[in-house]
Amino acid sequence: MKTNAMEAEENARRGFQTHLNGDRCHCGGYKWPGFCFCLSCLERLPARARRMLYGKGGDAYRLAYDAARQALTQCEPTAIKEAAHGA
Repeated sequence: MKTNAMEAEENARRGFQTHLNGDRCHCGGYKWPGFCFCLSCLERLPARARRMLYGKGGDAYRLAYDAARQALTQCEPTAIKEAAHGA
């Protein structure tokens, strides 16, 4: 029997996979299917945060994406630095 937490995690995975396969970035810009962000958003992330995104697989990739997206949404240098360092 699935718990609410298990269902939420499954929904998050499906939503992320849909986003990854799509052609729109969270900012509304065009991105290539298979990429998590558009070029503009990728350029706003520090190199370490970009490496974290593309050096991971599975859930680790999704978690790195979530941290990077949160940093981009907040648009604060401190938040971007924390996402890059896995804080």
